[in-house]
Formats: sequence, C-alpha cells, structure tokens
Amino acid sequence: METQAGVSQAMEVLHAKAACLALLLEDAGDPDVSLLPLALNLLDDIDVLRALHLRVVMKSHTGA
Repeated sequence: METQAGVSQAMEVLHAKAACLALLLEDAGDPDVSLLPLALNLLDDIDVLRALHLRVVMKSHTGA
C-alpha cells in the first residue's frame, strides 16, 4: 500500500500534468472547444481529491 506521502506526491504530479494540459490547450486556442473545459474540470476534480486526502490525513494524525 502506498504511503500518505506517496499518494500526496502522486496527486501533485497529476495536478501539474492537468494544469500543463489546460495551459497548452488555452495557448493553442483550443480548436475543439470541449477540451479546455474538460481539462479545467479535471483540475477541479483533482483539487477536490487533494482536499479529501488532506482531511483524511489530518484525521489520522489527530486520532479522530
């Protein structure tokens, strides 16, 4: 099983890749208008997952 640090690092890498994709689509003018919103939605989903992971980590450290 992955450690909490490993999961955090994997999410950070995933977030960075999604952000890079969104920037590339934005810079390219996104000829397929459905791609940029999809990439931005992916970033939002990753942010929700990061927040959930942080809450779980904090709960495990406080013993709650």
